[in-house]
Amino acid sequence: RKPRVYNYSRKMRTSTIPMTPIVTILCVLSISTIPNLVLSFTTAPSISNTRTQRGRAVVGRQYCTSPHPSYCSYSTSLRSTEQRLEEEETITSTTSIAVERPIIHWTVPIQKIGWQDEDTGIWYDEDGPRKGPPQNYWRQNLDQRAYQLDMDLVTQALRDDSDGGIDTKLDGASKEVEGKNSVRRPSRHRNLLGKWAPIYLAGSKVAISSPNDSKPVDDNDSVGSTIEVPLTIDIFRTAGRKLAPKNHYGVFDASLAEGEEVTMKTSDGAIDTTVCASEANDPVALGKVTVAGSDCALQLGGVTYVSDYLLVQRNEEGRLSDIWLRCDDAYLGKNVEE
Repeated sequence: RKPRVYNYSRKMRTSTIPMTPIVTILCVLSISTIPNLVLSFTTAPSISNTRTQRGRAVVGRQYCTSPHPSYCSYSTSLRSTEQRLEEEETITSTTSIAVERPIIHWTVPIQKIGWQDEDTGIWYDEDGPRKGPPQNYWRQNLDQRAYQLDMDLVTQALRDDSDGGIDTKLDGASKEVEGKNSVRRPSRHRNLLGKWAPIYLAGSKVAISSPNDSKPVDDNDSVGSTIEVPLTIDIFRTAGRKLAPKNHYGVFDASLAEGEEVTMKTSDGAIDTTVCASEANDPVALGKVTVAGSDCALQLGGVTYVSDYLLVQRNEEGRLSDIWLRCDDAYLGKNVEE
């Protein structure tokens, strides 16, 4: 079936005519002139790191030997289109998908991450004891606080037991996150792109902390690091990945231009459509997905918060609708020359 094209701006509510032949020609021309261009945005681990376990797809992650696992960071190459399609086929054939919380994205990728022993006051890094905090520790501290704020919201969302709906306490916690780390033009921000695992979808809780997960987030936390979701949502540039100029912190995806086409696809195959990025940020229903026998409306727009780790959307009435957790590593950028 041909993808439908939407524009989530109030000024342009009508559907536009699909331009598949022109887009295809442009993509072919781009590939011939830019050999490294890959038409898939997402950079989640390849199918070799995906396994099936008791009716669920388990996406493998990479770990380091640091005593603080969340301090680890890494970057992978882009997946090929063939790898993405193979992974989608595997995920579609399973009943649920197990994902893990993303790792911290360090703004300064080459810095040594340091921490202080609370009992002795001694500072450490990956090489052992050190004299005082590492250089740029203030930036490391900001990264840790932003990460913790997002993960606290994830933990609260998973713990919420208000019959699958959103209670006032969770809504209040979400508003706190939305107010502290807002970005300009969230509906066109580069962090909108990538693969997402919905914890809440259309106002309903659809994710659980895996009962087989024996790795709690911390010693006092009953919510594990592994999360089971019924599907994943892939958002990527229709015309292929576009990178912004390199800066001091690496190479990342460019922000979306007004009217730029973005493809939105669910792992269950129910949604495969194209939308046009708009600063108006109006919520638009793109279709329905079936979760546990119930239909849930999938929307894009009404983005009130987007970060390296979370995407939050509200409906036209301003009610909390979606809390999605990132489940790829595209947000880490390309910090190493390839």
